[in-house]
Amino acid sequence: MHLPAIVLSLLTSLVLERFTLLVFPGRPRLAWATALAFACIPLFAMGAVVTTPDTPLVFFWVTTVYLVRLGLEERPWAWYAAGVAAGLGLLSKYNMVLLGPALLAYLLSTPHRAWLRRKEPYLALGIALLLFAPVLVWSAEHA
Repeated sequence: MHLPAIVLSLLTSLVLERFTLLVFPGRPRLAWATALAFACIPLFAMGAVVTTPDTPLVFFWVTTVYLVRLGLEERPWAWYAAGVAAGLGLLSKYNMVLLGPALLAYLLSTPHRAWLRRKEPYLALGIALLLFAPVLVWSAEHA
């Protein structure tokens, strides 16, 4: 059954639409064009048909980035939700770990670096690691 892949692909398009509106407010046509362009990219279109770990990875990756951006808009709850999304992304595919250094580089290279002195990004990281902890424990026990 490929229903989860179809649902996650649809949700990814919707999160991309919301993210585009957040970054470019007042541009609904651009937001829908972004979602449509994503759905038309062959690699991601296949993710809606073939169930692989990449489909949830892309969804959680996009959702984490969207939630971090919301967090940067002084919405602390979004940081915690980003931690949940990142943790679930790690559970879907370990490549999600690459988003951490990318977000750190973004924060360090922009005026948003002040967020590195606040607790929210670190709590988000803690939430992600807490969700991923069973994998780490299992791996340590079976090494």
